[in-house]
Amino acid sequence: MNLSRRSFLQISFSASGLLTLGGLIKYLGYQTETSSAQKTFTLDKPSTYSIHSATHIASARAWMFRDEKGLYAISTLCPHLGCAVERREGDYLCPCHGSRFLQNGDVVNGPATRGLNFIRVSVGAEGKLQVHVDQIVSATERLTS
Repeated sequence: MNLSRRSFLQISFSASGLLTLGGLIKYLGYQTETSSAQKTFTLDKPSTYSIHSATHIASARAWMFRDEKGLYAISTLCPHLGCAVERREGDYLCPCHGSRFLQNGDVVNGPATRGLNFIRVSVGAEGKLQVHVDQIVSATERLTS
């Protein structure tokens, strides 16, 4: 089969266009969680977490903190596309696209356009903490116990 240069280029450009379109559809259709994903995680009792502590809760994709005002949790999911951010000293960094967030969750540079989510912390059965990853709360909300 003799393929002219023009035909070869047309086929190549068509194939690359289809691959690009497929990648774009996958990118735009990205979802950070499925309906079957666990939404509530049970942890230890509140007394386990000392003041000024920071505890990574990998299963919940969150960090649990305790300050003088109480306990709170910050999601480690980047609001840009849901990649797991990495906590460093003083800030968080998204390894996927480079968004950076301050320790308090505020966005410093994008592509993320908003800060990290603060998620609800409550006391459940047997006096143990529960982190509710599907319930976003104010950055000032604390569980006092």
